[in-house]
Amino acid sequence: MNNKTFIPTGIITVIATTSILPNRFITSAGAYASTTDKAIGVAMTGGGAGDAIAVCIHGIAIVETAAAVSSLNSEIRASTDGKAATASTPYLNILPLDTAASGAFIRVKL
Repeated sequence: MNNKTFIPTGIITVIATTSILPNRFITSAGAYASTTDKAIGVAMTGGGAGDAIAVCIHGIAIVETAAAVSSLNSEIRASTDGKAATASTPYLNILPLDTAASGAFIRVKL
């Protein structure tokens, strides 16, 4: 059971350019962020192309992991399909508040 809660202090809407699932890093263009993108936040809602989705841009967000996050001292970046992965070098100053295995959900501080 996922008992984690979003605590957004900043929310914007973005028009999706593709199908978007919640709990994924999103770009300002309305697509999933990937390893080379700088995400603007985490999708709080999902939707199809053309739909407005709520994006947490500041606060505590919940994101799905692409790989295990084993240290709270690491930074997080977007990986494939907007999922979270540990950054090998300082990136966006997104900090994990939980550790988890791949495919789980963690809280991150944006």
